[in-house]
Amino acid sequence: ISLATLPKLPKLAVNKPITFLMAYIAVIIIGILCLLRLPIELMPNTGFGRITIHIGVRGGMPPTEIENLVTKPIEDAVSTAAHIVNVISESKEGECTVTLEFEPGTDMDFAALEVREKFAKVKNKLPKEIERPVIAKFQQTDMPIVILTLSSNRRTPEMLRKLVDESVKEKFLRIDGVANIDIGGGRERKILFEVDQLKLKQYGYPINQIINTIVLSNLNLQIGDIIKTKNKYLIRAMGEFVTVEEIRNLAIGVSKEGSILRVRDFGVVNDSYLEPKGFARLNKRPVISLYIQRESTSNTVKTANLILKKIEEVKLQLPPDITLKIISNQAEQIEKAIDTVNSYLLSGALLAVIILYIFLRTIKATFIIAASIPIAVIATFIGLAFMGITINVMTLSGLELGICMLVDISIVVLYNIFKFKERGLSDFRSSILGS
Repeated sequence: ISLATLPKLPKLAVNKPITFLMAYIAVIIIGILCLLRLPIELMPNTGFGRITIHIGVRGGMPPTEIENLVTKPIEDAVSTAAHIVNVISESKEGECTVTLEFEPGTDMDFAALEVREKFAKVKNKLPKEIERPVIAKFQQTDMPIVILTLSSNRRTPEMLRKLVDESVKEKFLRIDGVANIDIGGGRERKILFEVDQLKLKQYGYPINQIINTIVLSNLNLQIGDIIKTKNKYLIRAMGEFVTVEEIRNLAIGVSKEGSILRVRDFGVVNDSYLEPKGFARLNKRPVISLYIQRESTSNTVKTANLILKKIEEVKLQLPPDITLKIISNQAEQIEKAIDTVNSYLLSGALLAVIILYIFLRTIKATFIIAASIPIAVIATFIGLAFMGITINVMTLSGLELGICMLVDISIVVLYNIFKFKERGLSDFRSSILGS
């Protein structure tokens, strides 16, 4: 057999051992650096094939009008998007939700872009009472990585929620890797204006005029500027309401008798709370829940550990009557699952090497196969990093299967080399031919 006819890669590997050794060392170093930067997750960051359009509607519009004026136009506009399987809509008093289900394997980033384009065409045709729409695709990263609760024996849920909104929430949002925090429990503070219909009829004022007057009067506007030498001073008209009494005394118009009609003449203005749409309970007691979500590119375990450190700091700053508890920590589940899979991976590789030695009876041959396992695994981390894939149960299970295949291939190659050596060929020629 002429060496010129042999495969080039095995021949090059045998002829240039130092070159390939340096290449393996480079792969190991780069692979370890990539491994240190790879995000660790429980499962891959896959989408659920759904896009939700949620719109709030002001003015207490009934469900039937919301369905006709908001829901159906949105359905007609977005249902023509590609790869849609189902369109599910829900119309309630004051809100509308349209959920689009897509075929498995659909590129959800492109689907979300198409849905936004189609919604933009019908947005201007919707009633003026609609609030800013929320178009979102649900992914694995939207699940909270840490869930906290605040409770107190002396404070109401509303007082706790105010404390969370004003100080606690902002402290956790500053943590590197935290994307969003949803709050559950308690009622949100709102200024409620309960209009008396009889007063509206008595004075002959439509409700829209009163609402528009209140909205237009609750503004801070720039009305000009003063330039003095090198300085420029902006002048603003401070018109935002500071107290509830200012809203009550706001002038709406003039009655037939010539007296000034104020907001208080048309109803009652109270500093109150909205009706709760959900409750948060822990051991039958009302609490305030914080659902902390991470950024899609952050490391769950690292971010969760930073959150745990911040929790200890926040506990020292909270009043003694408030208790802060950790209800769920996804990092603990991830670490347990990853440790379990890692133990299987390492024990499987070790058992494969031991069994190989029992059958081969040579340390040199066993070492060759054993050395290929960590090099191949570490090289895989480079591919994961460049493809944007995380370390999770699925990828580690794939590595386990890959090790099995790698050992099988190594045995076949090693067996071929031994067969050629038995025929009297040199180690040099046998290694090239066997490969």
